[in-house]
Amino acid sequence: MYRTFLLFLFVLLPLTLRAESTALLERGTASFADGDYAHAVTTFSEAEKESPGDLRIAYNLGAAQAASGNFADAVATLRKSALAKDAELAAKSLILIGDIAVTQARLLVVPEPGETPPQDRPTILTNLAVAEQSYIEAMELQPSEAETLRRNIEQIRAWKSRAESDWNLADREKKRQELELPQRFDWLEQWERSIRTNLKRNLSDPDSPKKFQTLYDALKEQQRFLEELPPLKESVRQVLPEESFVAAVGKLSDTATVVNSALQGMRGQTALDATTTTVERLDYFKSCLSSFEAIVQDATTKQETLCEANQSGDADFDEQAWEQAFVTVRIPLMLEKAQQEPLESEAPDENLQKAKESAIQYGPEIESLSIDAAGLLQEKNAEAALSKQKRALELLREILKHLQREQDQKQDKDQDDKQDQDQNQDQSGNDSQEQQDKNDGKEQDQSEAKDEEKNSDGKEQTPQEKKKEELEKAAQMLRLIKRRQQAADERREKARTLLMQLEPVDKDW
Repeated sequence: MYRTFLLFLFVLLPLTLRAESTALLERGTASFADGDYAHAVTTFSEAEKESPGDLRIAYNLGAAQAASGNFADAVATLRKSALAKDAELAAKSLILIGDIAVTQARLLVVPEPGETPPQDRPTILTNLAVAEQSYIEAMELQPSEAETLRRNIEQIRAWKSRAESDWNLADREKKRQELELPQRFDWLEQWERSIRTNLKRNLSDPDSPKKFQTLYDALKEQQRFLEELPPLKESVRQVLPEESFVAAVGKLSDTATVVNSALQGMRGQTALDATTTTVERLDYFKSCLSSFEAIVQDATTKQETLCEANQSGDADFDEQAWEQAFVTVRIPLMLEKAQQEPLESEAPDENLQKAKESAIQYGPEIESLSIDAAGLLQEKNAEAALSKQKRALELLREILKHLQREQDQKQDKDQDDKQDQDQNQDQSGNDSQEQQDKNDGKEQDQSEAKDEEKNSDGKEQTPQEKKKEELEKAAQMLRLIKRRQQAADERREKARTLLMQLEPVDKDW
């Protein structure tokens, strides 16, 4: 049943029409009252053709289309009547457009708002925005309905806020379940980095409504971010029960709370400084929980990005120096993990061992180069810093190449295992086909033996019997040939597929 915010939406307007349209309007009105909306749509459509300039008929047609569930056509029709010079008619049309939009939004909402599919969410918000705007415009045209329309607008805004909050909570809960602990820290780091970037971008702007809106938006994001820290601490406690590490993670809430308080007081610089500290702590904890391989990969990727930023002429040297410090922090952790003894359950890997040996050999130099590069960037000496950065990147890649070779070998092994499995399946299929062919051959031999036995009885076959026998033998032979041909085609296709696959090779260029 079509539900509306306002009770008067489907009341038909009184009409004064030419005589030829009166009968159509009476039938349409009667059909509408009886709930036969399809017939009402047909009748009002005919009436509109008789009196195309009367927008009151368009309103009635739109109301009937909406009642029948044809929302797209209803909105298109009501857009016409919303242009009427009659303020009451235009207002009623806009109200009905708004109510249709609310209904379309409701149809997409599931019982648990947090479970609303992500692909439906933009449509829901668009419909609510259409409804809100329609009610605002109607309120201007018909002040007598202002109080009711204000309540509708307040309900829409509250619904939108609640829905967005529920969706955000559901998405974050799903994220927590999907991500491993190091990935959780990385997710939160990128989240806080986004808040920091927005603050930094608008910090130098003069005070304005736009700047205050940016700070308010950052405050809302920071409050959501704060909600993630208690479950994060609990997850850390379950994985690493060492109280010192858990307590260190707990200090994240302190700096994050400083950000929140500063944003509430509209103190942008204080908030920026606190977000910087929060990002640094999140990155450090992520690296502590990451594997040796992950740290090497992260440090290499970060150093590549920094070299590109320097070469591109990015003039924010302080920001580059800050980012370079993240490489510096990773190197001692990389060395610590490289020197750790492997677990007894771990199989020794030659490439991984070579990577760890390279890390121990080059780590101190990389750390020194990174420190020097950060200092040179703070001095605005980009060229000298780039030389240090490139050398650090070269050494990191030297470590990483052993890990990449290890990964390539794993991929080769996985591919070989897959090919062996496919070949085993092919062989199994071929054996089955050969067995089927043998069975077919036996059936044919038995049939021929029966025929010979039958012929040896001394009874001469009639021409019709001989022809029938020959046709049966031919059909049987054709079936056998067809099956063998299909099996051969399948074997050729499998062989062609295997030949076309690219084999990974060791690269020395």
